[in-house]
Amino acid sequence: MDYDKLFSKPRMSTYRKLASNEHHAQRLYQWNIDISSALYESLVLIEIPLRNTMDNSLKLINQTFPDTDGTLHSSDWTKDPNSLISSIIPTFTISKVKNHLNVKPELITHDDIVAQLTFGTWRYIFPSREDHRKILLWEQGLNTAFSLKDYSQKQLTTDVKRLHIARNRVAHAEPLLQAKFTTNVMKSLYRVAGSIDPKLERYIKSTQRVTRVNKLRPR
Repeated sequence: MDYDKLFSKPRMSTYRKLASNEHHAQRLYQWNIDISSALYESLVLIEIPLRNTMDNSLKLINQTFPDTDGTLHSSDWTKDPNSLISSIIPTFTISKVKNHLNVKPELITHDDIVAQLTFGTWRYIFPSREDHRKILLWEQGLNTAFSLKDYSQKQLTTDVKRLHIARNRVAHAEPLLQAKFTTNVMKSLYRVAGSIDPKLERYIKSTQRVTRVNKLRPR
């Protein structure tokens, strides 16, 4: 099999730089697929709970804000967002999801929209020093989505960012050849999972394959 033709010479060069010979480089390439698959399995287990816990908090926040006529918004922040939420998650983001669903608008549910929002959408809701709106949203109740005992908001934000980067690297079949990278991703994953539900953290630790696959890296 011609690896250069099928996967490109520039891509394979990354593996050849770390390999002792061509066979070793090809085995590293296959191992990278294996470690990516193992990492993705754990990332999937955190992405959905992260999305759901944040969604629940956003529902509560949304209905505490009055509309322009003085009435309170509904809990459905995807259809009836208050001014704070709509300034952070623009309406065009929601519209893009609705168009992607290719379903009659009246049939689209809140859960349909939430399920289609990208990991990046959730990551960029977290507070940043440069955006007072996100800090306000956090203080208004997004913080209730997580248990932060012995775990700072800053570290949580950093961990979610790391998980987002890892997810994108896996999705684009990028090299995961630095053991430190996958180790740090798993540490972040455990911390985020624990802040959502300690049982989720224990479950991920008991089912993850990353540690075992790391040990199988071709030498």
